[in-house]
Amino acid sequence: MRSITLAILASLLLACEGPMGPEGPEGPTGPAGAQGPQGAQGPQGPVGPPGALNRIDATGVFDSGGSFTLSLPMASVANGKLPAVACYISEVGQVWLAVAFTPSSSTAPFCGLTGINSSSPGLRIINGFTGWRYYLIAVW
Repeated sequence: MRSITLAILASLLLACEGPMGPEGPEGPTGPAGAQGPQGAQGPQGPVGPPGALNRIDATGVFDSGGSFTLSLPMASVANGKLPAVACYISEVGQVWLAVAFTPSSSTAPFCGLTGINSSSPGLRIINGFTGWRYYLIAVW
């Protein structure tokens, strides 16, 4: 009986646990694992839009007349199509301002296509300021 009591007492003493101690410091970082295998190649992307085939541009300084016409080749207006155009002006060539294609007043600079359906198509800018720079671009 004494041995049973001792066995029960020993198991109860071993089952008791004291309060948990403070958490220890974090251990060092382990070595990096091996790199995984290369993934499968993704699908091919869609075909992009066709690029512009031709570009013509002109730059210069307005004289007292305040206008300039960039002559366009007939190919730029072939088959009833119009080129994409842009016109800019600048006082000293550092800041360029886009010129409107519809004038806000009769004296404001504006730009437009001219001579369409003729033998001499062009991109014309008018009412430019004497001494200012112009830059005209046509793409087709």
